[in-house]
Amino acid sequence: MKKRVLVLGSNGMLGAMVSNYLTIRTDFAVAGTYHKNRLSDLTSVTLAEEYHFDASSLNVRTELQLIMDEFQPDYIVNCIGIINRYANTGKSADVLRATLINSVFPHLLSSVALGHKESTRILQIATDCVYDGFNGFYTEKAQQTPLDVYGKSKSLGEVDATNFLNIRCSIIGPELENKSSLLEWCFSHAKGSEVNGYLHHYWNGITTLQFAQLCEKIIQEDLFNAYREKSHTVHYVINQPVNKYELVELIDVVFHLELKVKPVSQPQPTINRTLASVFLHNAIQPMKNAITELKQEMEFLNFYG
Repeated sequence: MKKRVLVLGSNGMLGAMVSNYLTIRTDFAVAGTYHKNRLSDLTSVTLAEEYHFDASSLNVRTELQLIMDEFQPDYIVNCIGIINRYANTGKSADVLRATLINSVFPHLLSSVALGHKESTRILQIATDCVYDGFNGFYTEKAQQTPLDVYGKSKSLGEVDATNFLNIRCSIIGPELENKSSLLEWCFSHAKGSEVNGYLHHYWNGITTLQFAQLCEKIIQEDLFNAYREKSHTVHYVINQPVNKYELVELIDVVFHLELKVKPVSQPQPTINRTLASVFLHNAIQPMKNAITELKQEMEFLNFYG
């Protein structure tokens, strides 16, 4: 039988890539949830099912149970989250929403899934922003030192349950809706535009494609228990570190944007939230390879529809 995968937040930056990739590249039956627009209205991919869902709703438990009852997922990939741009506004309403979705909802999700079917497994992205960025190369055993609402809310949402695996990484990728990511920011500039690239900010994150590929591997090869036995949270590190100047330069070159990237080093402490892992020992590749593969896959998937 086909493995059944439910992607929560299928029209967001991460969810759209995971949904597109798993639908086109695998034989999984893939369903998704959406808050505003269906994924099928934004791109050419057709999911097995699409469900309207609001993770901050007062009826969230009931709505989640209904979706699980109908679709019967073997795996759930939780791509729902309030990112730092919207969590760190200083407004009480935004703090509350970030807390509900980033902190409370993952625990509720785990509970509902266990009550529905014990064999259902949950994969959730976790963030590098649980670390202050003073040291770099943080492993799974490093003490968490979040500095803002976003980091604190995501830290509280790292569920430690038998059906739950948190995958810590930082991501870049294309977006279908908000267009606020680093990649879309680069795309938004006309040829010849001057843009800043920060020398003091170090990064060894992954692309949304690489996260989707990891989900495929875990599901296809039944690796959930092997990963979960190591820890409830693992760091996914497969790319060499770069600074943000080098990253923007790579995006510019690979996507032929013809931007003028200006190296900038602001008079502030170095930001280094690079990750390392004591549990997963993957081959490390140049960041350019990751960006190049992302471009090729976006073209293959006809990502923007």
